[in-house]
Amino acid sequence: MSTETQNLATPRDRDGTLADLDAKIGRLPATATDQCHRLYEFVLANPVSHVLELGFYHGKSSAYMAAALAAKGRGLITTIDLQSARAYRPSILDIAAITALAPYIKPIFSEVGSAWEMRKMIVERTEAGSHCDPAFDFCFIDAFHSWESAGIDFFLVDKLLKPGGWLLFDDIQWSFETSPSWSALSSTKAMAPDYRSAQQVGDVFRYLVMQHPGYENCRIEDNWGWAQKKR
Repeated sequence: MSTETQNLATPRDRDGTLADLDAKIGRLPATATDQCHRLYEFVLANPVSHVLELGFYHGKSSAYMAAALAAKGRGLITTIDLQSARAYRPSILDIAAITALAPYIKPIFSEVGSAWEMRKMIVERTEAGSHCDPAFDFCFIDAFHSWESAGIDFFLVDKLLKPGGWLLFDDIQWSFETSPSWSALSSTKAMAPDYRSAQQVGDVFRYLVMQHPGYENCRIEDNWGWAQKKR
């Protein structure tokens, strides 16, 4: 990974920032705090100014990435979830206020979902109907985990990701069968066994991303899948 050499926080600043975030929001669920630290370090150390995040839940991961942008003094996270996320306590708006990172976080509460919001972005950034001008340096994908949803997310993110930009899939090992929140549902039990047991995000990463000729430096680390768009 390439790294920037200017406008970075000192190690002491980083430690203080992470400790402050950990104290304020570290106990929130979803993205583990050690993973949030890794997101912070990645955004801080690489030429990342514009981030797209699919699925923000409480906004925990959004805040850690926003803190890295704040340390650089530039950038914005555009992060998408459903309207229902407004009801979470705390919500992403609460987290942005608690951490004083609101200037670096642009939440989109969608009536439909991330695919439709990305459709809007692609339309807005398409010139003369022939070329979509990419907008983002990094995309963190942690939205709905089915093969269909994660697959279309990758296809649409590819339109919006700059050459040389990175994408990161969370929950590579996830399945309906092993999910605490999904496994007990009657709708899950009614699924075809192979569909229910498949690691669907992992399948998207292995069979769509890693086989895509436009991506390189693909790797799976723990429960994450990293890939870089070729320049």
